[in-house]
Amino acid sequence: MKLLARGSESYIYIVDNIVLKDRIRREYMEESLDQFLRKTRTTSEYNILSKLYGNIMVPKVYNKYDYSFEMEFIDGDHPTLDRDTARYIGKTLRKLHDLGIIHYDLSIYNLIDDGENLYVIDFGLSFRSNKIEDKAIDILVGISQAIDYEQEILEAYAADQKIIDRIKMIRARARYANI
Repeated sequence: MKLLARGSESYIYIVDNIVLKDRIRREYMEESLDQFLRKTRTTSEYNILSKLYGNIMVPKVYNKYDYSFEMEFIDGDHPTLDRDTARYIGKTLRKLHDLGIIHYDLSIYNLIDDGENLYVIDFGLSFRSNKIEDKAIDILVGISQAIDYEQEILEAYAADQKIIDRIKMIRARARYANI
């Protein structure tokens, strides 16, 4: 088993071309709460990936355990941030939102280019929602990592006026909105 990455809540290992995402115990948290959160988040991420497979380019999931799950290894690198990648982020956010999924961390760091396709990874913060507020925040998270390509993301998303208005509202209530 080889450690591929370490996130704030999990370790990512690779074993025989299978990725294992293992949510780690947080020692600072009361144990029963930590167990509940790890189990709930593991199940949620596994279920979301299962739902998306075949609709969006995501790794195929295999086995789920209490605090971990196995998925397909995608061999590739993060793409370069350019207009095409920004458009992909916008189109993908739209597809996710149409399926009732909020990613909450879609940037080039959660995309893998295998040379043929761009795959969306890391649904650790994702959840189900059809609320305009959640969709607008999700778009803003994507834009925050690709600020020079905001227009491309919004156009590819095909943002309607409700979404545009909500994005403006969210920006207006930011603490330092005028800076």
